[in-house]
Amino acid sequence: MSSADLPGRRELFAIVVTSAVAGFAMGALRPALHVAVEGAQVAAGIVAYEDGNPFGLYQKSVWTLWHQLLAPFLAAGVHERTLCVVVSGLIGTLPFVGLALLARAAGAPAWLACALPFVVVEANPAGWGFRYGIYLLGQGHTYGAAGLAWQLVTLGLFGVGAWRAGAFALGLGPAVHASLGAWVAFASGVCALLSWRSLLAHARELAIGGALGALVAGASLAVHLAGAPRPEVDPAQASVHLDAFVRLWDAHRVPPNLAGWRTATAILAVALAWLASVRDDRAAATRFAFRVLAFAAVVGLAMGALQHAVAADALPELLQIAMPTRLLNLPMIAFPALAAGVLWRRRQLATAQAGLAVLFVGA
Repeated sequence: MSSADLPGRRELFAIVVTSAVAGFAMGALRPALHVAVEGAQVAAGIVAYEDGNPFGLYQKSVWTLWHQLLAPFLAAGVHERTLCVVVSGLIGTLPFVGLALLARAAGAPAWLACALPFVVVEANPAGWGFRYGIYLLGQGHTYGAAGLAWQLVTLGLFGVGAWRAGAFALGLGPAVHASLGAWVAFASGVCALLSWRSLLAHARELAIGGALGALVAGASLAVHLAGAPRPEVDPAQASVHLDAFVRLWDAHRVPPNLAGWRTATAILAVALAWLASVRDDRAAATRFAFRVLAFAAVVGLAMGALQHAVAADALPELLQIAMPTRLLNLPMIAFPALAAGVLWRRRQLATAQAGLAVLFVGA
């Protein structure tokens, strides 16, 4: 995809609006009781916990833009059921837009890009994840679902040449999901350093968009810290509790199973993304997006191998908290979009035509 093949403003607008409306409708038709509404109830003062209550401390300590956006509506009298339906719709919007943009960046036409999210949703990717499910619709796991889908949107925006919007989404990412946002920002920074020459022409757009996104995320963090509890805990004792929690209960930080089809799929996604990123006929935006995707997946695989090689209590606490292996879910959910683009670009082959027929019938 050369620069001339990037979608124009009208096509890009049509893809975003079509996929957003479809995703919101699909999400709202499959509503769930979202955990972010619980935190928003606490932030709005509707639900109160006694001082020292562990669950109350958790709800007040979690930094996420969701609580800050939803709390005013609850305080204004909006019913939690109504808010859950709306949040379910918004959670559906994000993966639909992200998958459509990423498929278009990979080379799929607009109609196929907009149809692909339906196929992925109906394929039920919950079981595709490494230790942590990939939830798109009908589940109340607001933070993980929105965090992963937000990274798809970020990479998709970069991939179709929307530099300013992509940089804004990247800067805002940690406020949507702290660890996933930080890891993708790290991967983007490394890839930007490695390909800085091709990004010079877009430096102004990247700087403006990234600064605005980071400013909003920083303001969100400042508001959170101003009201967050500050319990006095001995660092040594906190370390003991963290190690025990990770070892015995936590599903987020368990070493991933790297001996199976998921790893093979992740590696294949890395290969497809990397091959797309080194092709000279690709636009700089597309090359950058796929390079970030490939590098993020490699970091996730490396961290997963490290978790098997090193005992949990020997890893730095910050690394455990950051959940680096959650990055492995990114290539898994991005793989169908990559495959759709690859199949379309090679549609003269019989095997590619068969794959496209499966996608068409599924859609």
